[in-house]
Parts: sequence; structure tokens; C-alpha cells
Amino acid sequence: MDAKEIQQAIFQQIKSRLAPNLVLVDTVAELLNISTDSAYRRIRGEKPISLDELQLLCSSFGISLDTLLQIKSGAFLFAGKNVDERNFRFDEYLDDIIQQLGYFHSFEEKKMYWHCKDLPVFHHYFNREIAAFKYYFWMKVIFPEFQDKKFSWTDYPDSLFSKGQKILHLYNTIPSVEIWNVESFSSTIHQIEFFKDTRCFTSAGDVRLLYEKLEDLLDLLEDTADKGFKKPILNDGLKGAPFELYQNDMLLGHNTIVAQIGKSHIVYLNHSVINYVGTRDVGFCEYTVRHMQNLMRKSTLISSVSEKERRNFFYAMRQKIQEKKKAL
Repeated sequence: MDAKEIQQAIFQQIKSRLAPNLVLVDTVAELLNISTDSAYRRIRGEKPISLDELQLLCSSFGISLDTLLQIKSGAFLFAGKNVDERNFRFDEYLDDIIQQLGYFHSFEEKKMYWHCKDLPVFHHYFNREIAAFKYYFWMKVIFPEFQDKKFSWTDYPDSLFSKGQKILHLYNTIPSVEIWNVESFSSTIHQIEFFKDTRCFTSAGDVRLLYEKLEDLLDLLEDTADKGFKKPILNDGLKGAPFELYQNDMLLGHNTIVAQIGKSHIVYLNHSVINYVGTRDVGFCEYTVRHMQNLMRKSTLISSVSEKERRNFFYAMRQKIQEKKKAL
């Protein structure tokens, strides 16, 4: 491609990444602080973009010049923000998730795929008790001053749970596929047991209540899998989206998420407990999509069909909880 074709390809990439309610020329004009006429001329390739403008456009929209120029560097461009314990605010972390889900929801064609190592974050917000415990777990991981802090229900702000409910509601309106094994759910049990053994709970009653709420969550998830549809929790007219649950006992999950939006994909990878990085690199996304599809073929679909397998799967997770409750 010549320089004009490359420039036009950049703006095509940007257009494919915009939410449907946004206009390309207005977005470019605002970002570059230029008039809409100047933006049009750049989009059409009539006026070359400067290196400063190129850097701003590529960084703002996660565009890899290596990919556009077909440079085989073996590198993939990821974007993300690492948690900084000095400046971290959990409400802003949840706001980022809400923003991403809102962006996904704006597309008519959309779907999420999640290969689960742990309980997906959306499910934390089916009830306040699990959300409060997960908040405590993350704070213990992030902040040194939380190391000696005991678990307390009152330390979990209502405002955070409200944001979590918004996350759950948006998730429930986006079609999704989740690939689980029993260990995906067991990780939360292991976290509870660790904090019990290290005396972070003030009473066995707190632990028992958490296990009872996990049982409630299993009931709800099994019912969702049985119906094959999610149920929105806010009364705003949005419909529940299809839900596909697969069981795979061969491979442990690794919290890989593929978001299909329109004709493109974004892949998110979890690292360092709470952090995520994402990429739109076409080659990487296509590879990950193929891997996810292959994994689904080697898994058992237990939503809507396979009632026996579904019952056995959820029974195994309930048994793990019952064993821990008996030991209290």
C-alpha cells in the first residue's frame, strides 16, 4: 500500500472500533482538535496526517502499525491499566467494566466467550454477600494495609454493590458462552477456606453464610443454564440474552475473554489477579477465536440440553460446599 492507502486503512480501522452511535468524522475532529472539514480531508487521504496525529490515533484506538504495514515482527499490541495500590479506586475499576459492557451492548451483533479459571466477575453481583467477600479478597491482594484487616460485611459500600448490579444487568443483556469445570467454582471456596484458616473471619457464622449464598448462586446459575437465557435484574425494558454453558474437565481455564462486536473481535487476558489487558490484533484474535471454538467442540454443552450432565456438574459443586459446611 502507498501512504494514502495506509492512511485510509487507519481510518477504516478506527471506524470499525467506534460504537454505532458515534460518527467517525466527529470523533476524529474532537480527538485531533481540528475542524470537521480538516478531519474529512484526512479521512479521505487528501491531507497527510502528521506523526503526532498518527501516534495519537493509534494509541487512542489500539491500532498496530505492524499489522497495517504487514510487518512480521511477532509482536502483538495490548492495552490495559495495571492496578496501582497508591491511586487505585475500586469504584473506578467497576466504572471501566460498565463502560466496556456498555460499548459491547451498543452493537447489534455481539457475543462474549469466557474460558473460566475463576467465577466470572459478573456472577459476584447476584448477591451482596459474595460481592462483599470478593471485594475483601481483592483489597487484601492489592493493599498492604489490608493484610491485618478482618472481614466485615459493613466494610463493603452500597455504592459499589449498585455498580456491580449494573455490571450484572449489562452482562445479562449480552449473549455469552462460558466454559467451566468444577475448579472454576472451587477457586472461590479455596479463597474462603484460606481466610478461615488464617482467622480473617470474626465468626464461623460469616463463613456459613457465604457458603449458603454460594449455594443460592449455584441454584440460580443452574436455572439459567436450564432455560438457556439470562434474566435482566433492572426493569428498563432490556431483554435477557442467550446463555451457553459448556463443561470441560480436560483443561483448566485461564480467564480468557473474547468479545465479538460487529465483524471484529477483542481478546482480554487476565493477569496479576485483578488486571486485564486487551488486544484487537487481527491475527491474535483470529487465533484465539479458533482455539475457543476448538475448545467448545471438545466440551459438553450443558445449557438447554444434556440435563443429566448439567445436574451432575452442579451436584459436584454443591458437594464441595456441603463438605466445607460440615467441617465448620
